[in-house]
Amino acid sequence: MKRLGLYGVGLLVALLLALVVSSASGQGAGGSGKGGSGTTVTVKQLGSGSSVVYYRVGSGIWRPLTLSAGRGAFTATGEYEVAARCDNNNTLSLFKASTSYRTQVPFSCPPGPRGRSVRFTITLPSSVGGVRPQSDDLVTIGHTPETYKDTNPMTVNVEALEARAGAVIITLHRPSIISTSAVPFTPYGYKVVSLEADDTSVLVDSSRWEAFTSRNTKNLSISMPKGFHGTVTVYHVRDDYLDQIPIGTVYAQGSTSVTGKYGLLPWDGVYIAFYIASGSDSSTDSLMVVQDTGGNDWNVTPPAPWTSGQFSVNGDTLTFARTDAKAFTAEFSGLAQRTRGTPLKLNIFVQAAQKGNTTYRIPVVPGLDYRLISNPGLVNFSLKALIRDRNVEYLYTFSLTKEQARGVDLVMAEREGTYLGSRYTLP
Repeated sequence: MKRLGLYGVGLLVALLLALVVSSASGQGAGGSGKGGSGTTVTVKQLGSGSSVVYYRVGSGIWRPLTLSAGRGAFTATGEYEVAARCDNNNTLSLFKASTSYRTQVPFSCPPGPRGRSVRFTITLPSSVGGVRPQSDDLVTIGHTPETYKDTNPMTVNVEALEARAGAVIITLHRPSIISTSAVPFTPYGYKVVSLEADDTSVLVDSSRWEAFTSRNTKNLSISMPKGFHGTVTVYHVRDDYLDQIPIGTVYAQGSTSVTGKYGLLPWDGVYIAFYIASGSDSSTDSLMVVQDTGGNDWNVTPPAPWTSGQFSVNGDTLTFARTDAKAFTAEFSGLAQRTRGTPLKLNIFVQAAQKGNTTYRIPVVPGLDYRLISNPGLVNFSLKALIRDRNVEYLYTFSLTKEQARGVDLVMAEREGTYLGSRYTLP
């Protein structure tokens, strides 16, 4: 699965995709890797860009780590740190955790796999399961929705489709305007279209469309906190798809609760619900939930937003004062640079303390050729608190398999902002 996204409200979200990493239920993916002298920690580079990687165990010295085919490993007992500089996008990824929590450390370094653009010319059927396509229905291929305007055939141009042979599923959705603050998009039809690896233009006729009915749909419920708006979309994940299949979406805003439907498909796969709630135009908060629904009715309880005083900066030291998270991420622009002045974006992941505040000191790693700016100008930042983190490591990958998607359960609260100078406290 390349990414998860939203449709119907014009928002496409890349499945965090450069977010954070973790293992199922907080345990290292792929087994503990324990040996007689410690635990094996695996570092994985996503993408084929130029990178340099260092690690250290506890408060020991930093050591270079050589990657082979994008992978490297070292042995640790207890706490460890990893630092990876990607030169293609001038990004520095810093990671700190314990082996009891995480044994997999991915970092992203483009370029990754390249997709292709495909033009679909689609002739819709006169009806699917007794439902006639009508103006303002959504015709969706993966993350690309087009609004039907009574023009048959219609064209849908899809970007970044996987460059291999496989299938896409075209889905038809009917919006139901419950109110200006609640709109479920109910799926009512779909069609499987097979592509060869070199296809860039595909004709889709009006035959062999299948219907979603009451027998193969489930409830999809959403509640929005006061002052927030957003959507929940359910996707079907299967290894032979060239893109995810959106099979139901509900939009809501401001203290609104609404229930719609999502469809079940007649093949084995995993149903992933992706919820995102954004604050008002003046807010910089986002609340996210990504969960395996198990093909059942699904509703969501979003996490609490960040509040005043829950994050602070004091020179090179970060303090996270919320205690409901298993881990935190922090992304900064304007806080670090190469020694010759090239700006670096910082991506930080730190395991939360078991009790009390979590404190992290940004290291300067010998051999990675960078420094922190002592009195920075404008610093842009983004924080994420990982309240639940089951299988989040796989959301860093460019292609998520069915088995990797199974059991995903992520709950995250994000806050973006800016500050000046070397001291800052979240207002």
